[in-house]
This record gives sequence, structure tokens and C-alpha cells, in this order.
Amino acid sequence: MEFDNTKDFNIIYEVDMTNVKILLEQRKILVDNIKELNGNMFKVIIAVIPCFISMILSYYKLIVPTKYASYIRFAAIEIILILAMTVSAFLFNANIYRDYISAIDRHLYTKYNISSLIYEGELSKIHITGTKGTFPLITTLISFSVAIPFLVVIVIVFINDLNFYISSICHFSLILFLIAQISCYGILILKNHERKIGKYSKVSEDCYDYINR
Repeated sequence: MEFDNTKDFNIIYEVDMTNVKILLEQRKILVDNIKELNGNMFKVIIAVIPCFISMILSYYKLIVPTKYASYIRFAAIEIILILAMTVSAFLFNANIYRDYISAIDRHLYTKYNISSLIYEGELSKIHITGTKGTFPLITTLISFSVAIPFLVVIVIVFINDLNFYISSICHFSLILFLIAQISCYGILILKNHERKIGKYSKVSEDCYDYINR
């Protein structure tokens, strides 16, 4: 039986082009998802404003009865913290998408020598989520500028409402729960920072291995 090199070449070429097309389509979907996450993130940030207003109004006895004020302040702090964690989740998810894109770009470069994919790929990871450059530094500064005043506000509110929290075990458990939340949140932030410093992503490696399995 005679081996048809031309036919086999065409089959391999068609398979390769199909694979490239599938990967590029997935890449486009991931980029669109990052844009959607960024849009949703800003909507969540805007939702923080009413919580701060509620916290401020709770100190006016004519608007909020004293017996409900401490509950409202705790609820406002809790909601703000949850919204902050939601924003972080959006950012972490966007980083996962960038890791997927990075793995796709790496595969396309290694197997097909395609090196022209720049947007939201490996280069974007360095310039957006790295530790050097103006953008990563300003976002880090913004994070500290938001986190430190927020922690100060929590301490001030806790001191002012100290009698409320020590009035019963149930109320005291609320502040313990809040401290546990903030501690876990801080640990996750530090873990993400270690990833940025180490410049290694297991997600990207897993995705790359999956593509090449």
C-alpha cells in the first residue's frame, strides 16, 4: 500500500489549523470575560457607598434608634468587607483567566511558533499583576490607602460599641467572626502577593499540561 505524503500532510495541517482556531477562540472568550469581570467589579465598588452612608447615619439618634444603631454599624462593616472580598475574587478570577491565556500563548509559540499574541497574555501578567512598574505599584498603594482607613474605622466603631459587644456572648461572637474574616482575607491577599513575587502560577502550568496531554 502506497503512503500518500500529500494527503497525510493535508490532514495534519487541517488538524493543526483547527486546534489553533479553537485555542484562539477560547483566548478571545477569556479576554472578553476579563472585561466583564472588570465591569462588574466597578459596580460592586459603587455599592460600598450606601454602606458608608448607613454607617454615618447610624450615629444620628433622630434617624436611627440607639438600640438598633450598633446592629446597623456591624451590618454595614460586614457588607463592606464582603464587597471587598468580592472585588478581590473578581481580580483573582481575572488573574486565573490571564494564566489560561498565558498557557495558550505558550503552547501556540512552542508548537506553532506564533509569537504575536500580546494582549492579556504573559506580557500583560508582568505589567498588570507583577510587582514592578507604575500600574502594579499604584494599585498596591490604592489597596493600602483603602485597607488602612477601613481597619481604623472598624477599630473606632468597635471601641464606641464596646458595651454592645460585651453585653452578651452572641454579640461578642459577632466581633470574633469579623476578626476571623479579616484574618483569612489578609492571608489570601498575602498568598496572592507571594504568587506575584514568585512569578510562578500552578494554574498556568496545569492549563499548559492539559493542552499538551
